[in-house]
Amino acid sequence: MVNLIKLAEKVSQSFEILTVNSALCSKVHSNLSKCSRCMEVCPVQTININDSNIQINGCIECGLCAKECPTGALKWKNPSNLSLIEKVKEYEQCEEPIYVHCSNHKLEGKNTNHIEVPCLASILSEIWLVMLNSPAQFTLYLPKDACRKCQVLTGGDLLEKDFEEAERLSKKKMLYIKSIDECQEKVIDNGINQDRRDSILYFFKKVKQAPLIALRDWASNGSDRNQEQSKISPIVSPKKEVIRYIFKNQPELQSIIKLKLPFINEKCEFCHACSKLCPNRALNQIDNDDEKVISVNPLLCSECNLCKEICFFDAISLKETSQGEWETKNITLASSTIE
Repeated sequence: MVNLIKLAEKVSQSFEILTVNSALCSKVHSNLSKCSRCMEVCPVQTININDSNIQINGCIECGLCAKECPTGALKWKNPSNLSLIEKVKEYEQCEEPIYVHCSNHKLEGKNTNHIEVPCLASILSEIWLVMLNSPAQFTLYLPKDACRKCQVLTGGDLLEKDFEEAERLSKKKMLYIKSIDECQEKVIDNGINQDRRDSILYFFKKVKQAPLIALRDWASNGSDRNQEQSKISPIVSPKKEVIRYIFKNQPELQSIIKLKLPFINEKCEFCHACSKLCPNRALNQIDNDDEKVISVNPLLCSECNLCKEICFFDAISLKETSQGEWETKNITLASSTIE
């Protein structure tokens, strides 16, 4: 039978540009988590994380929090990482320049190939790497002082950091221009009245929630479903989705992109803490009659570092893994014979 509540939630989420899944947040899983990446990069400081959920009020939709979130608790959908990298691949045979620009500096011109994102700093360094290794001529379009004057104050430094990493790995330089003679730039005013913006967002949020609320009331039949804890299925993080796509379509980059996996030393007491608290369900502990085994699914590991931070016995560390090893379904990290 169709679960109408889940169906209603899926329909509701389809309207959202930024989706929030608090169940994947390492900080929600444990207060021992040191992760605060989303809060650190948010230019308007509107993200708050408590013991049960992630709260965002007054979002300016720059996409930086989703880019920095390791587990996929925050996920950007316009464009998503996969749709962006597929767009890059579509342009591979293009002989004309492809301009990559932010939504505050739109390009209007004849036969102009371009990729638009909310903020250039929202692009993963791995995607910049794909652009640098593409036969097409991807060109960064960024007017003078654009980042300094932008509402996304943290964007400039993040962009520079990702650029340096991508250029270091590829040993290539991205073409960069501040103006385009054959195209007209249309600058979008950042000075939107916040009260008006909030009113519009509130209206659409309520319109979007109306059918969801109705379906919930009808399907629940008055019962309190908050007491039920649904099981979290293993989820591949957005970054790992991109890396899997890259390795499949551009295997030559496998030796360039470095990934990390948890390693467990002899101090492990097989207490189940790491496997139970892993946000993406990458870690698994099986207690057989004669043996205890902890394994990791490399594809699911988001490198969030929570396992290391919550380990009572200082038995876990994250180390770089060898090429291709991350695609293995399961890797045994520790085992102990039961006598």
